[in-house]
Amino acid sequence: MAETERWMKAFLAGCSFDFALALAERVPAPVFVAVGNPGFPEHVGLRIGDCYADVRGLVTCQEFVAHCTRKVIAEISRQDVEFHCGLGGMVPPYRGIKDIAAARRAVRKAFPHGIPSHLPAGGT
Repeated sequence: MAETERWMKAFLAGCSFDFALALAERVPAPVFVAVGNPGFPEHVGLRIGDCYADVRGLVTCQEFVAHCTRKVIAEISRQDVEFHCGLGGMVPPYRGIKDIAAARRAVRKAFPHGIPSHLPAGGT
């Protein structure tokens, strides 16, 4: 797994909801996942095949939960993710919202060549 850079840190914490929604715009049939209690997740991302995607790129299960207290992953709905964004004042379709715009830029930075469907041979 790539080293966590400074610009990534917000998207590994509370802004992971924003990043997951922005990433989902580029993934067909996205599957949202949460680490920790699904009602109050510590981290959110997408499951793509047998790996996970967040601001660090495609990662293994162990890498996905590495920075979290509870190491449990559960599927959650898009509505659950949107609920948490709504608590911050954001509502769909997220046009003109600074936080989602920043998340979309972060998705382009994290996945400059598009989103692969699996981890490269030999890991991340």
